Amino acid sequence: MASRSVKVTLENDTAYNLLLVNKSLSHGEWTDFRQPPEEILSGDTADWQSESAGILTGTEGKVTYRIDMNEYAHSSNPPEAIITWDDPYSGSNGCSMPLQGEGSDRFTATVPEKATISGDNATMNFKLS
Repeated sequence: MASRSVKVTLENDTAYNLLLVNKSLSHGEWTDFRQPPEEILSGDTADWQSESAGILTGTEGKVTYRIDMNEYAHSSNPPEAIITWDDPYSGSNGCSMPLQGEGSDRFTATVPEKATISGDNATMNFKLS
């Protein structure tokens, strides 16, 4: 088992589907068969997981989803949610979910409280509404 892992859960509590734009890991690797899905339907919840790879390492990643709103379908700056997580080998865990782009102010991002994401094998629950 990896020394550090993060299970990310994203609840899509919007009227729109979320479309995967990008996924990346600065540190670690995706846990087998646990990569972010290409699409999260309105009202659905999805999860994925990354873990450390190597000696004395952690895991850190970022996933970007476009909020599939028809009025911004051809925009060069569509609304997006960017989910980040970090479980370092040494130090505190962290996460964020900034929203960006046209129309993103119509949504609310809920991120886990700091006290709930501690530990070597963390679960981080996000919600977009």
